Amino acid sequence: MEYLQGEALEELAAAWIAALTSAVEAVATTTLRLPRPEEIAEPAELGPLGGFLSVVAPSYAVQLGLIADEAQMQALATAFLRGLGGPASAREVVTVLCELLELLAGLALAAPPLSGRPRGVIGPQAFGVPFVAYGPIDVPDRALVRRRTFQVGAGPVAIVVVVYPRA
Repeated sequence: MEYLQGEALEELAAAWIAALTSAVEAVATTTLRLPRPEEIAEPAELGPLGGFLSVVAPSYAVQLGLIADEAQMQALATAFLRGLGGPASAREVVTVLCELLELLAGLALAAPPLSGRPRGVIGPQAFGVPFVAYGPIDVPDRALVRRRTFQVGAGPVAIVVVVYPRA
C-alpha cells in the first residue's frame, strides 16, 4: 500500500475543498432554500461551534468540518427544519449539524473534483460518526489544513478539510 505524501496530499486537499464548495452551494440553495453562498474573507472571530466527520481511505484520512457561531448554526438548523414554528433547540442544532456533515460528505464524494480521481486514491472510503465540538480543535503538525469561508444566509460558515497522511 502506497500512502499519499507531499504534492499528492495538497492535490487531495484541494479536491476535497472544491468538492465541499460545490456541496455547500447545493445544500444551501436546495435543502436550506437560501441564496447561493458567496465566498468571503474569514472574519477574525468565526465562532466556537463546529461539527466534524471523518472519512478514511486506504491511503489517507480526512476530517471534514463545518464551523460557525452558535446563532448562525441555529439559523442553519432552523432553515433545515422548516416548519418548526420557532428557532431550533440546542439538541436540534447538534442533530442537524451532524446531518449536514453527512449530506455534504456524500455530495462531495459524488462531485467531479473527487468522483473523477483514480479509485486507489479516493476509495473505498469509510465514514466515521459525526461529532460536534465547542472551542478550538488541535491539529497535529503533520496534517494539512485547508478552509474556505462563505456567507450562508445571514452569517459566515467555514468549511474545513484536514488531511492526515496514513503512515
